[in-house]
Amino acid sequence: MRHLGLLFSLFVLSLLLSCNKDKKEEQYTLSDSEKEKIESIVENTLRTELFSHTGRPASDVKIENSFLQNIDGKPYLVSMYGEYRTNSLLEENSKTMEYVYGGISCTSKRCATTRGCVPSDDKLSCTECMSGLGDCTKTVTDKIIGGPREE
Repeated sequence: MRHLGLLFSLFVLSLLLSCNKDKKEEQYTLSDSEKEKIESIVENTLRTELFSHTGRPASDVKIENSFLQNIDGKPYLVSMYGEYRTNSLLEENSKTMEYVYGGISCTSKRCATTRGCVPSDDKLSCTECMSGLGDCTKTVTDKIIGGPREE
């Protein structure tokens, strides 16, 4: 009888363990179209805000590299262009399990070799970098629907 109880306990334990293996960890993704939209906003900011005074042709401004990065527990799309780094806040869409643009990006040249300027929690400003000596440029949009609104 004791063996039967032990076998039953092992059976229940194996069922529980096999059920947990079937559960997948929630993994959010960034669609190519959403990434392209965010990169377009970043490129437009670089063209209008940062390079309008240099005489550099607007067509020369293209994001060279973009990647997802978790900064202080929040997801960002980091876009690199030359010496510039832009952190674009991402939000989780639990229905589609995809990241969507959070409506704010922060760009910096001086802080590009570090984590850069990061959108603040209230989405109204960028955190300072280099003890306030950085050159953060904030871009706020009406999500992806509207065009960029630089501030």
